Amino acid sequence: MIRKRNQECPYCGQIMTNIRKHFKICTKKRRGHTHTEEEKKLISEKRKQYLKEHPDEHPWKRGTKFISKPCETLKENLKQAEFNFVEEYSDVRWKHNYSIDIAFLDKKIAVEVNGNQHYKNDGTLTLYYQNRHDYLISEGWQVLEIYYANCYKQEKIEEIKNVIINGKDIDYSEHQLLFFNKVKTLKEKQIEKEEKRKYAEDNGLIKRNGKINGRGVTFDEWNKRKDLILNSGIDLTKYGWVGKVIEKTGLTKRIIENTVQKFEELKKICFYRK
Repeated sequence: MIRKRNQECPYCGQIMTNIRKHFKICTKKRRGHTHTEEEKKLISEKRKQYLKEHPDEHPWKRGTKFISKPCETLKENLKQAEFNFVEEYSDVRWKHNYSIDIAFLDKKIAVEVNGNQHYKNDGTLTLYYQNRHDYLISEGWQVLEIYYANCYKQEKIEEIKNVIINGKDIDYSEHQLLFFNKVKTLKEKQIEKEEKRKYAEDNGLIKRNGKINGRGVTFDEWNKRKDLILNSGIDLTKYGWVGKVIEKTGLTKRIIENTVQKFEELKKICFYRK
């Protein structure tokens, strides 16, 4: 049998001696089918319709679903208290393919256990979860949004039980305060960081263009950095002094290390692992 050689690639037109090997790396070869926007929309609509007609096939009902430990902890507590509920409940009559973590069908109470990804920085729900919350309410459900950390607190679990029994809503003021304090702390840290950097810039300790290197630094600037390290009040002979100096002065680790290498008197007293 005569082997064919010098075959032309039907995709890029190159003449190749080993055409099969070339097919694997040919940049012109079409790799699968690319759907148009109309095709993507049609596939999405058919997928939604299929899940409505086959709710047991929903991703949230599969065995491969990510198991939420806080949610499972809350379910276990409710089971021990002999509460009757349905897990991962969805209704084919709903407009959207939503699924409820814990559903009390007789009272139409939905309990959702939410992680940090469900909330904005101000403690309110993100757009998707807020839309789900509003839609379930429009369908006559009472929706309890439970922060995941509360699933491990016995007093919060008892509060949830009382709310379910009495049909009341949960007080979210403490939850909102938690996120408010978190954002406040982040803002305070950012302000403190900016103040330290401004101090370093005003005293010529770092360049105003933000570049942190030793090029173009004058001798006076090096001396200012050295004096700032020495007068920081940190014991430079002990382990961990670099981090403390960074916190105290606002200098970066790289600037501190370059300054130490510049002056022999600093090299002698500063602690470094050998």
